[in-house]
Amino acid sequence: MSDHSSLRTPSQRIAWTATIVISTLVFIFLIAPILAIMPLSFSSGSYLTYPLPGLSLRWYDDFINSPRWMNSLKNSMIIGVASTLLSMVLGTLAALGLAQWKSRFKPLVLAFVLSPVEATRFLSDLVTRRRQIVDMIGAERQREKRATSQHLRKSITRLIKALEKELVSVDTDIDDAVRSSPAWREAEDLLASVPGVGPIIARTLMAELPELGRLNRKQIAALAGLAPYTRQSGQWRGKSFIGGGRQAVRTVLFMGAMTARRHNPVLKAFFDRLVANGKPKLVALIAVARKLLTILNVMIRTKTPWQPA
Repeated sequence: MSDHSSLRTPSQRIAWTATIVISTLVFIFLIAPILAIMPLSFSSGSYLTYPLPGLSLRWYDDFINSPRWMNSLKNSMIIGVASTLLSMVLGTLAALGLAQWKSRFKPLVLAFVLSPVEATRFLSDLVTRRRQIVDMIGAERQREKRATSQHLRKSITRLIKALEKELVSVDTDIDDAVRSSPAWREAEDLLASVPGVGPIIARTLMAELPELGRLNRKQIAALAGLAPYTRQSGQWRGKSFIGGGRQAVRTVLFMGAMTARRHNPVLKAFFDRLVANGKPKLVALIAVARKLLTILNVMIRTKTPWQPA
């Protein structure tokens, strides 16, 4: 997390604070012995004890004038400099090799080298990049419709083709990343077993909502921005509304809800019942999205595929 102000949920803020506290304690644990030994190096006594009997440089004099210690220092410096240069060269070459490597096993290697947190962030970056490219393609197509010059249309067409080519490349990277991880592959198969949930929705939830399956239905709905909040003051009670949460997650859940209300028998019946009871269609659609999220949350927690009632 690069910016404390970007933390969106109480759990993220707690995790951030805990990280800072633990890091500070570890730093103190590592630096405290050095701070304790440094004053002792100036002691004039024969033993390293507190309080200091006096100040002296005798220990430094013994160290500098000792051939054995100086040889040890020289060997340590040689080993340290050599290992630093070697690790820097090998690390740089490895990073360049991984960046340029075109292989179906690249995501597997990255997942092995990187920690689980970094691997999830890698998938999230890929999903975010895909969403950006899709938005750019949509914007360019709108410009193409309004373009009056043939030259401009050709320029826009070339750009759209380049973006579509890049979209295919990003989709391949996402597919390789998911399929190279047994955990992600299992999660995607579970999510995609629900009518109305396709690969795009499943992978967006995996990347942008890693808490799926670990929270209760109210907490996961709040993270997705689907939890209803009611405006009220004293005896006055206003209308309920949704807001906040993770916009990308809420967007794909609405996409899934729109498909599920037509092709998922359980959610279609739920939607029709709400509309028949007088609920506005938009409110009913939000309820379907929230119910869909609740179902997916339970499925991931119990590792149980979709089972129509």
